[in-house]
Amino acid sequence: MSEQRMSRQDYLDTMSNTWDTYLAALNSLPDSDQQRYAQQQGFSSLKDVLAHINDWWEETLRVVPLWARGEAPQFDYDDYDTFETRAMARHHDQNLAQIEQDFENLRGQVAALIAELPETAFANPQITAWLYRVIIAHYQKHEPAAEAQIPAAKHQDVYKND
Repeated sequence: MSEQRMSRQDYLDTMSNTWDTYLAALNSLPDSDQQRYAQQQGFSSLKDVLAHINDWWEETLRVVPLWARGEAPQFDYDDYDTFETRAMARHHDQNLAQIEQDFENLRGQVAALIAELPETAFANPQITAWLYRVIIAHYQKHEPAAEAQIPAAKHQDVYKND
């Protein structure tokens, strides 16, 4: 699906079919697999993966309503690395349970935002591009099942069984 052609319902369905089950999928993994998943995602811990996602959802809750009102959001970061560094520092003192609670809360807020946006928002290329990246592409990047499909890990298990 093209990001410009996705409807409100497409985004809500994606939230229901992916992000709504994300924590359960991660929590079903043994601790060692959770740690391996986090490292394969480029983070030192599962907490950091979730903090990263939470910050992008917080940013979605900030910028999308502004665009929907025809306003231009101000960005106080110049690049992805600056945003990520700030996100990790902001969540440093939180434990995993707090981060998971924030994840669930923010996930619900993002879904509610999508449900409440005016229909004209889905014709705004800034909004549709942002939603596509944060809802669709971000899930594809962090999909828990993707961890199991990494060829090196798959082959390693085959050799262990021989």
